[in-house]
Amino acid sequence: MRGVGVVAILACGWGVSWMASAARVIAPKCAFHSVTGLPCAFCGVTRSVYAVLGGDWPRALELNPIGFGVLFLGILFGCIICIEAARGKSLLDWSACWKRSRRFLPWMLPLLAAWWMVQLHDAIRTPKAELMDYNNPVARRVAEWFGGPSVNEGRAKSD
Repeated sequence: MRGVGVVAILACGWGVSWMASAARVIAPKCAFHSVTGLPCAFCGVTRSVYAVLGGDWPRALELNPIGFGVLFLGILFGCIICIEAARGKSLLDWSACWKRSRRFLPWMLPLLAAWWMVQLHDAIRTPKAELMDYNNPVARRVAEWFGGPSVNEGRAKSD
């Protein structure tokens, strides 16, 4: 039975590494960014996770610090699920975990909105052309409102 657990853990590890490499090729574009030209609160998280995995922690922080939490939770839950698969029984009562975590949900929306404002301000004020599409009229208007670069400067950065 122990051999089955080892095989399950190795298979999960292989699956995660395969999905990570495939995600670089088939990662979907952010719908919010496509419509508005603005970064969402999660823009840059995928590249941030890749930067952490590549050992470039300063770049990961620059792209989006949420990537560290996403990576940690992904590894944590991945390990728990692999151990549960290997043991054949649950380590956690998932429904109880969900019930306990629901009390934090009312706090998440204001925190997410605050983080989005920080992300948006940072994308406009610093040279993060990959996060701003100044060819989009919404992004241009918001950049002007925040006092970002002029329209011509922004277009030069995003080209």
